[in-house]
Amino acid sequence: MNKKFTFLLELAMFFAGALQAQNRAVTVDGLCFLEGQTNHSGIKVLFTAVSPSAVTTEVFTDFGGAFTAGLAEGIYTVQYSKEG
Repeated sequence: MNKKFTFLLELAMFFAGALQAQNRAVTVDGLCFLEGQTNHSGIKVLFTAVSPSAVTTEVFTDFGGAFTAGLAEGIYTVQYSKEG
């Protein structure tokens, strides 16, 4: 290989490694409502990791049904549940 090509390949590999090393996070917020209720607190929102970069996380809603979750970048399935 010539030196220019080798340098460009090494540079590309360096940047690819640097991008993989970054921990990326996102904030997801939303609302969940219980039909016929005024108190929407305690609904569990479960983000189950599907991709290797994702991290399973659960959060609960407040009185008004609002939730906020800080998640690692990735692919998730989302499940809502409430006891009772």
